[in-house]
Amino acid sequence: MNNDLFDNAPFLSAALSFFLAQLL
Repeated sequence: MNNDLFDNAPFLSAALSFFLAQLL
């Protein structure tokens, strides 16, 4: 299994939080 997704999880989580903030 490729671990890149897990390595990038903190960045993806922050990006998702930022994206959701723009919708509110």
